[in-house]
Amino acid sequence: MEVVNYCPYCSSNIYETIETQKFEDVYLNIIDPTLNTYIREFRKCTECDLIYRNYSLSKSELNLLYKGAYRDDEFRSENGYEYFHRIDSIDNEESENYNKAIFLLSNINCVVKTILDVGCGAGLLIKKIKDERKGIKVYGVEPDLKYSEIARELSNADQIVTGFLKPNLFQEKFDAITCCDVFEHIEDPINFLNIIKDYLKVGGYLYVEIPSVNNFGKLRKDDEIFTYQHTYFYSNKFLYGLFEKCGFKVVLCEEIKYTRPTIKTRFIVKH
Repeated sequence: MEVVNYCPYCSSNIYETIETQKFEDVYLNIIDPTLNTYIREFRKCTECDLIYRNYSLSKSELNLLYKGAYRDDEFRSENGYEYFHRIDSIDNEESENYNKAIFLLSNINCVVKTILDVGCGAGLLIKKIKDERKGIKVYGVEPDLKYSEIARELSNADQIVTGFLKPNLFQEKFDAITCCDVFEHIEDPINFLNIIKDYLKVGGYLYVEIPSVNNFGKLRKDDEIFTYQHTYFYSNKFLYGLFEKCGFKVVLCEEIKYTRPTIKTRFIVKH
């Protein structure tokens, strides 16, 4: 791991330590169990409000994490098909993906004919959108080979691309882009948002859902959302500034708690 002495966003070295971690992080075990001997801190930058770690994973360590056991059947205690059918069988009243699909389609003020789901996993959100809005074209991009194949097979998507989002991956621009439980994994949020903006039509909408910073102090310190799969935590203050800097206008921001204890923050922003 690499020592982080400055805020990765604004380079300030003034911070508040908001949580110290000493528990065994199962994601660090994937990379190297000795990394759990490090005393890990979450630090909140007093300048820009970004919450970052005092140790970051190197590129080689990130590669080991995401190309190792991250989506492994044994690590997850179920294979991708079992996961898809388990989540898809949840009644709509309790389904997070159904809630997201309805919320998205009800709160964007344009005729939506095309949607891109970034980090679509097994395609569960895509399936709910397709079920609710007949005739809409929904595309997905997912870096994990196995999960992208499941999405291609079961989600009814119009196209699934295996890989990370990057320029020239798709030839068209979209009316809306969804990004759920992805942003907290991203190393460079500005570059990521600029790539998204290039795929979004002018006047189009981006839907972002992330773990809320209000989970600190409310969930156990060893809750999975605080593990090293997540790079940063974003306050509303930070994201408002980030979206504005990247040319987006915030249309809606709210906290949501589904059936799980985790609090989420969701944004709809307009290009």
